[in-house]
Amino acid sequence: MPWHARATWLYPLTFVELIKPDGEVVEGYLRSLDRNTGAFTISPHHTKEEIRKGIGTRTLKSFRKFTVDRLGLCFEIRRETRTWHGAACT
Repeated sequence: MPWHARATWLYPLTFVELIKPDGEVVEGYLRSLDRNTGAFTISPHHTKEEIRKGIGTRTLKSFRKFTVDRLGLCFEIRRETRTWHGAACT
């Protein structure tokens, strides 16, 4: 299944892993999404100083969303249930 066909929601400070077309892996927290170009702004977990801007979404090889538990372990989120006011939408 292509990465864009998965039903996931993105919010600021969501941990993501992106694989660019040249094979470079970028991991970090989503800071923002440029409304005009659709480019991600990502930063590592330990600082906001090392922000990477302009990571294009159209040419990504892979995009994965993770949840991070209290101990710092990362688990991939495959699919989420859509909700509206606490009730699941189908």
